[in-house]
Amino acid sequence: MPQSDMHHARTRSTPALVRMVRLYCPRCDTEMHFREHEPLLTEAPPQYPHECPKCKYREYLPRTYPRVEYDEAGKPAAVPDA
Repeated sequence: MPQSDMHHARTRSTPALVRMVRLYCPRCDTEMHFREHEPLLTEAPPQYPHECPKCKYREYLPRTYPRVEYDEAGKPAAVPDA
């Protein structure tokens, strides 16, 4: 192996658990939707609008839902912040 190739970063494959995290309405238990075409609240952190398609309940949250999260296999799952 040439000397210049010895210092390149290498990747290692790690088994991962993939999960879909969904947000449900606190009023009617229907999955809420991220309202991507509506303005977000520019606070720190930004607040993203979500709405229930059934009862029209609205909420602003620091993350968008649904979202995909990854955890390394064999490690405890991280607790998502709400």
